[in-house]
Amino acid sequence: MRRRLALLGPLPLIALLLALPGHAGRHRCQVEVSNQAQLVRAAGQRANEGKVVCALPGVYANPVFQDFRHATEVTLRSKAPRRAVLSGGVALHNVRGLRLEGFRVSGTIANDGQPMSDVEFVGNDIGGTDATGLQFDCGMNDVLVERNRIHDIRFNGQWGSGYGMYVSGDCPKPGLKIRRNTFERTQADGMELGRITGFEIVGNVVREVHWNGPAAMDPHADALMIWAGSGNGLVKNNRFTDGNGLLFSELTDVRIENNLIAHIDDWCFQGLDAVRNTYVGNTVYDCGSDYDGGGFGGGYGSTLDGDDAHGNVLQRNLLTSLTTSANAVASRNHNVIVHGDRGPGDLGLRPRFRDLIDYEPLNVPFRAGYHIAPAGAVSVCARLGGRLRSACKLNREIARKCDWIDSSEKRSKCRRRVRALARCRAIKGSGREAKRHRAACRRRARRIGK
Repeated sequence: MRRRLALLGPLPLIALLLALPGHAGRHRCQVEVSNQAQLVRAAGQRANEGKVVCALPGVYANPVFQDFRHATEVTLRSKAPRRAVLSGGVALHNVRGLRLEGFRVSGTIANDGQPMSDVEFVGNDIGGTDATGLQFDCGMNDVLVERNRIHDIRFNGQWGSGYGMYVSGDCPKPGLKIRRNTFERTQADGMELGRITGFEIVGNVVREVHWNGPAAMDPHADALMIWAGSGNGLVKNNRFTDGNGLLFSELTDVRIENNLIAHIDDWCFQGLDAVRNTYVGNTVYDCGSDYDGGGFGGGYGSTLDGDDAHGNVLQRNLLTSLTTSANAVASRNHNVIVHGDRGPGDLGLRPRFRDLIDYEPLNVPFRAGYHIAPAGAVSVCARLGGRLRSACKLNREIARKCDWIDSSEKRSKCRRRVRALARCRAIKGSGREAKRHRAACRRRARRIGK
């Protein structure tokens, strides 16, 4: 049998794998629906277990999925990405085994305290209203939120509006996984998560929280708030920028690793009554400049305090500042802390960064702080096309090579030099004359500012 498979060659072998159970269901439309009633009915039918149900372009108003418990997941997918619109919100009541993929959602996705388990929300575009993007309560278990764009959510002055994601209820909510999403321009919290356990928040981009949009803003908005006895989780490889900071309250046994928190208007990060959490390789910088006029770097950084705070570990973090209560930190080593509380193994210096996008430090004698890691559903430039993408890449190159330079005159010359070198790369041709032209162009460009 092994020899016979080898003789098939690569293409027949791939076709054979796709024909096996569990492979075709992720890639092909097996059932098509064109209205809300058909969509709801198809989601609950046991005959569709393991299948992909594709929604044709159109509006599917206020779908309610309820009273089914699938052993094998049913996938509901927009046949043309984001051309099928779930308008007015989505309700899930007593549901197990459902995946919503590729829809445009205008309204709140919610379980309203009803049982909801083994449910996945993948690759959707959610927002553009004053309704919270995703709102989960008691009854949720093993929920995946992955590669969604959750954006432009307004606060209307009433509780329950303006959040990217809101998880509440006085009950444990295990198994929540939030991976590689983009949260942008929310007027209330990007994510507020209460009493979650066994969770993962990995590879997300969260920016412009407390967005100054067309309506009033929630006076208390955080890029990420985890509280109310949450624990046993992972917060890793996320980027929180250009807005408000993070608040962790009564958090226990959580690993917070390799996150970037920068360009924040108030405190970058606050930990209150935190117990046995581990902070490794995070960069927390450029905080609070709106409050104290601190400029780049800011004067507000991180806090770990509270009467019950104890057992926390700090390793290889790079922090604008740190304030801790007496017993909050059990172990610390190889942190760069510009201002505030330092331990014997910590270093106090003003870091110099290669750029103000990825915050890679140049003058730290040991590895500390955020290092470049993939994050978010789409990179900054990849979502653009043509000349816009080229311009975006050039701007990132300029930021990486020049923005860390202290002197404005030298920084300006650096930018001119990078732009000139980019023009040289754009000279086309593979012949001797073209090569000579490019070489002469590079020589002239490198002399700029010398």
